[in-house]
Amino acid sequence: MARDQAVILKERLNSEKRILLLTRQLDAERARFHALSAELHVAAALSNSPEPHEAGKRRTPETNMIDSVSRIVHRCRVAKITAEQAEHIAMLQISTLAKEKYELAELPRVVRERVSSEVAQLWGPALRG
Repeated sequence: MARDQAVILKERLNSEKRILLLTRQLDAERARFHALSAELHVAAALSNSPEPHEAGKRRTPETNMIDSVSRIVHRCRVAKITAEQAEHIAMLQISTLAKEKYELAELPRVVRERVSSEVAQLWGPALRG
């Protein structure tokens, strides 16, 4: 049985009204979303801006390389190689890092000293010779 055209037209009209209502609600919610996004963006920009006391906290290449030395020397210790080999490997790896990542021609003295210090600490001064 086919439905009456008047009923179909009435349902169609109600559906159209509901679509308009939902569209208005969607537009209002979209505007609210964009306002909140803009507010969040501004708040994030303000919190990420470096303050004068934070500007001095940037890590130097030397500091990063010194941190890497500890990991490299520890891996050498785990691999059970000699202290001389560990020092040689650490110097090679850190030199490569300095050239590739930081574009340094030679290792800073403090980094070279740290390699020797780490090796001496893990192997002991008596075992180095």
